[in-house]
Amino acid sequence: MRNIIEECLLRNFEMISPSLFKRMVSYEMPDNFSLIVTLDDNQKILFDDMMDSIRYLHSNPNNMSDEELLLEFRYRLRHVMSRRGFNQLRLAEETGLSELTISNYMRGKNIPSFLNVMKIAKVLECSLDELWYT
Repeated sequence: MRNIIEECLLRNFEMISPSLFKRMVSYEMPDNFSLIVTLDDNQKILFDDMMDSIRYLHSNPNNMSDEELLLEFRYRLRHVMSRRGFNQLRLAEETGLSELTISNYMRGKNIPSFLNVMKIAKVLECSLDELWYT
């Protein structure tokens, strides 16, 4: 049985992209703000209600280019920060990383070290999977 949040997400997805909604075969809800939708051609998309965005998900993260990894991390970091009410300054202060470092991550200019991803995940109280494409 669907809950109210799930119904709202589905309704919003249908309003934003009726054509993709019609092609939906299945979906999963990784959190209260997004849907991972499998389309009739097995392509997966992410509908993010909080960011008002729809994007195709890479089918194999092992084949992603460095640029795709940078963009994916940037997107995921922004998403988690927005959900948790963080801005760049607060994240920098609480992780001990410089504002410039956080800014570079947010703009997709640099990819963080594993240690820095761990610091960010701890402060944002999220899993590494929420930040890293796995």
